[in-house]
Amino acid sequence: MIPITRPALPPLAEYVAILERIWDTRMLSNFGEFATSLEVLAADYLGAECVLTVSSGDVALILSLRALMLPPKTRVLVPSFTFNSTVNAILWNDLTPVFVDIDPETLNMDPADAAGRIEGAGAILATHIFGNPAPVDELAALASSVDARLLFDAAHGYGSLRRGKHVGTFGDAEVFSMSGTKPVTSAEGGLFATSDPELAERFRYLRAYGFQTDYHSRYVGLNGKLSDAWADNTEATRCSGGYGEVLRRGS
Repeated sequence: MIPITRPALPPLAEYVAILERIWDTRMLSNFGEFATSLEVLAADYLGAECVLTVSSGDVALILSLRALMLPPKTRVLVPSFTFNSTVNAILWNDLTPVFVDIDPETLNMDPADAAGRIEGAGAILATHIFGNPAPVDELAALASSVDARLLFDAAHGYGSLRRGKHVGTFGDAEVFSMSGTKPVTSAEGGLFATSDPELAERFRYLRAYGFQTDYHSRYVGLNGKLSDAWADNTEATRCSGGYGEVLRRGS
């Protein structure tokens, strides 16, 4: 088997040294130093207005759809060739997946086939297959034509560029995975990127049980927090050797 990606990990001694800082503070989760540093670095690298860490790309997909506040059974266009998580997120939100054919050359969602299925759809959830950017302009125009929302599953897309712009800046929001098979890894984890402040605010609540600091839930949320012990496992949050070594590759 030929691996698509192999995770870049810091030297174990350096990781242990960073873990000692966490042990001193006892701040294992709840948006600690390294999780929040990763958000800042990722937003700077991608050029997105807001990047939020989450426990997995799968959870990020579920919550990004939830943040759109779509009515139950809303039709969501999704590529017929994608990973299970893309479709699972639609079903978890009690929405209706509408499968769209793919372009045989790029393996991404075919805008022409999507156009024939867009009537009555409330959202498009497209995938950047193997990190190869989807036809974002065509899909954005299609979504706009029926006032639908546009999300991208960018699980493998960290570092990908389309016409000089980073994946992570298209549509209403994009979601990255940071599991062990992805270009940037925190063992398990994910990122949600958006330039929509209202969407970012709802997602911020949804990933933390639906509340912020007062324990009064505004939404039915989940525990989607990224552990600081995992966040500092990324090369991006290393304090020795320079912040952002991996996050800035390919820029």
